[in-house]
Amino acid sequence: PVRRPGGPSVVLDLLHLEHLAAGRDFHLVALAAGHAFEFPDLDAVLFLDADLGSSASSAAPLLDALSSGADMSIAVLPSRPRSGGIGLALRLARTAIRLLSGLDMTAPMSGQRALTKTLARHIGIAPRFGVEVALTAEAAHAGASIREIPLPLDHSHTGRTLPGFLHRGRQFADILRYLLPAAAGISWPPPPP
Repeated sequence: PVRRPGGPSVVLDLLHLEHLAAGRDFHLVALAAGHAFEFPDLDAVLFLDADLGSSASSAAPLLDALSSGADMSIAVLPSRPRSGGIGLALRLARTAIRLLSGLDMTAPMSGQRALTKTLARHIGIAPRFGVEVALTAEAAHAGASIREIPLPLDHSHTGRTLPGFLHRGRQFADILRYLLPAAAGISWPPPPP
C-alpha cells in the first residue's frame, strides 16, 4: 500500500488510477462483484468497474462528495442510446430501491460508487449483480446521505447481442434474488444503533 501523511486511505479496484490516486493514500485491491472483503484502516471504499479504462481517472468527484458530507456517492454515466437491452433489469433495480428505501435513483445499477468506511462496515454486500441495488437500498435504510453525480466515465457495452441479453438476464435474476427476501424482511439489515 502507498502511504502519504495526512491523506485519506481508499480501496481502489482498478489499475488505471494514477490521476485519481494523486495525493491520496490508497490500497489497490481487485474485487469481484459481491465477494466479501475486509476493510483495513480506511476512510473510504471506491468501487469501479474493471472495464472503465482510462476514463477511471474521472472518478475523483465520487471521493470528493464524501469529503463534502455524503455517505455514498454514485456515478451517473452519460446515456448511450440503444446500447443495451430493453430495460427490464434497470426497471427492476429502480423498483427494488424505491420499494425498499423510497428513493428514486437515476443510476440504480451503477458500479461506480464511493462509500465512507462507517457505512461500508454497516451494510452487507449482495451476491453478484445485486450488489449495487443492495448497497443503495441498505445505505438508505441506514439513513445515509446518498448523492448521484454525473461523470464522463465509459465502459464496454455488451449491446443487443446474445451475450448481452444473457448478461442482462443474469443481472435481472440477481436483483430479484436480493429483492424478494429483502422485501419480505428476510436478510434485511437491522437499523444502525
